[in-house]
Amino acid sequence: MKHQPTISQIENAFQPAKEIDVPNRFAGRHQSVIDCYYALATQGANLAIVGNRGIGKSSLARQVIRMATGDNTLIEKSLDHRVFERHDFLAMYFACGDAVRTSDDLLESLGAERRTESGAQKAIAQHSIDTVFTNVVRELANQGLAKHGILIVVDEFDRIGDPAGFASFLKSLATNVPAVKFCLVGVAQDIKELMKEHESTDRLFAGSIVRLAAMTDDELAEIVRTAEAAIDSYLTFDHGATKRLVSDAKLFANRSALFANDAESAMIACSLL
Repeated sequence: MKHQPTISQIENAFQPAKEIDVPNRFAGRHQSVIDCYYALATQGANLAIVGNRGIGKSSLARQVIRMATGDNTLIEKSLDHRVFERHDFLAMYFACGDAVRTSDDLLESLGAERRTESGAQKAIAQHSIDTVFTNVVRELANQGLAKHGILIVVDEFDRIGDPAGFASFLKSLATNVPAVKFCLVGVAQDIKELMKEHESTDRLFAGSIVRLAAMTDDELAEIVRTAEAAIDSYLTFDHGATKRLVSDAKLFANRSALFANDAESAMIACSLL
C-alpha cells in the first residue's frame, strides 16, 4: 500500500529553486556526466561547464564535486554499470558574487580563510595575490590530504567583469602545482568567451569543455520519472501527460521560463484531484 506523501514532499518533488545536489534527484545529462568524470581523471587539464542561463550548469557542477570526492552513484547510473575506480580530490565550491570583479578578487576570496589559518597575512603585502594563492595550494597539496589533488569549482565565473590574467595564472599553476585542478562554470558558448581571453585557452582544458545544450525529450521525461520516484510513485503521469509536460517544457524554455515550475504546478494540481 502506497503512503500518501506530505505537502512538503509534493512541493519538493520538483526542485526548480535550487541546484540538484543529490545524485538520485539528478536527471538526464548522461554524456555530460561521463565527460566530467573522465575530465577529472585527465592529468594537467582543467574542466569547464558552459551553456545558456538556467540550463542546469550549477546542478552538474554540484555533481562534479560529488564525483571528485568518491561518490560514483551518478557515473554508474550514466554508464549503467559499476565503476570501481573512485576519484579522491580535496574539493571546494565557490560561487562568484558582485564583490568578485577581477581574477585577483577571485583568488583572494578563494584563499581568504586559508591565509588566516596559515598565518600568511603578512605575505600579502609583500607578494602578489597569485603568488600567495600558489604557495597556499602547494602547501595543501604537499600535505597529501587527497590522492588525486585539489579541485576548485568556481560557479558563475561569467559574473567576473575583468578576468584578465586568469588564463596566465592557470598556465603557471599547472607548472608549479600540477595537483590543482579548476572547474569553471558560467554562461558562455565556449571557454574563450567565458574567460574573455583570446589566447590559446583551449589547451588549458585539453578538450575537457562540457557544453550543455537544451535537454532532449527523453531527458525531460526522466525529470518527471525522477519526481514520481521522490514521492514513491504515489502520483504519476501517464504517457500522454508526460508528453504534454515535455512539450510545455520546451515551449516555456523558449520563453525563458523553467520547466520545473510548470511541472511542479501540475504535480500539486494532481494531488488535489
